[in-house]
Amino acid sequence: MLLTPSAEGEIVKALEPLRDSIQPAFTYLANTIAVGDREIPYSTVRASIFSADAPLGPFCSEQGDPLPPLGPNEIALNVWAAEQLHAAVGDAVQIKYFEPESIEGQVREKTVVLHLAAVVKTRRRRSGPVADAQGQGNDRRENDVRVGPAVSIRPRADSTGR
Repeated sequence: MLLTPSAEGEIVKALEPLRDSIQPAFTYLANTIAVGDREIPYSTVRASIFSADAPLGPFCSEQGDPLPPLGPNEIALNVWAAEQLHAAVGDAVQIKYFEPESIEGQVREKTVVLHLAAVVKTRRRRSGPVADAQGQGNDRRENDVRVGPAVSIRPRADSTGR
């Protein structure tokens, strides 16, 4: 789902009280993420800024060292994805995805090749029944991701009361 600028503005206003614990991100569905002949089908990829400060950061390497921001054409994979792909820093990571818009009903698949700059150590932030409902908690896999506060956004009524 792509948001209009006015919808984005309303969301930013609604989230203002949480500005220190959220950050903009763009998430998209990849058809595949591959390194060599190994691939992970239908994964989400996210573009965001590596935060150095809590609660969103720091993003750390497998050894626990804080990671610098990514450069152009660089990607970081979480530990689980790197293990599945047998990927190491320096590898070429190929991502296939459909363009977000089609022309005359024709979908087009694109491919981008990025340099694996880092493998990100993930950690749990939550536990218990609420976290389990969000896909975390009792699942002990290393690919658990940090989850921010659940936020419900309701657009304000326009001048017609809708």
